[in-house]
Amino acid sequence: ATTTTTTMSAELTEACRLYESQPNQIPSTKLGEVLRICGANPSEAELAAKIGSKATIGFGEVGTILGGFSLGQHVSGELKNAFGIFDISGSGSADMSEVRQVLGNLGEKFDNSEVAELMRVVEVDGEGQFSYEELIKFC
Repeated sequence: ATTTTTTMSAELTEACRLYESQPNQIPSTKLGEVLRICGANPSEAELAAKIGSKATIGFGEVGTILGGFSLGQHVSGELKNAFGIFDISGSGSADMSEVRQVLGNLGEKFDNSEVAELMRVVEVDGEGQFSYEELIKFC
């Protein structure tokens, strides 16, 4: 746990330093960006409640605020739901060719090298299926 805490502390400090306006202070308008860099996904209402009328927030307070959020759980749930669309049988697997087609055609398009990188990360079986559960753990 100490290594994780040390890593998170270093990541938080680095994120805060990106927006530091005064020594060890960030503008309150940048709190959401700092929290998101560290893996939290606060709503605008949550941010407003934490900021109040403060113009700046100290690094220590940012750490306390960050501690109140579940880090990364929201994103993994969204990824699971997204890949679940391809999982007709409910087995936790998806067809790589279908995923490749969607990644190349919808929203912010992935280029061939990005899709190839994804394929290196996951193990695709002989039927072109991969475990998206394992991919989500990797993320």
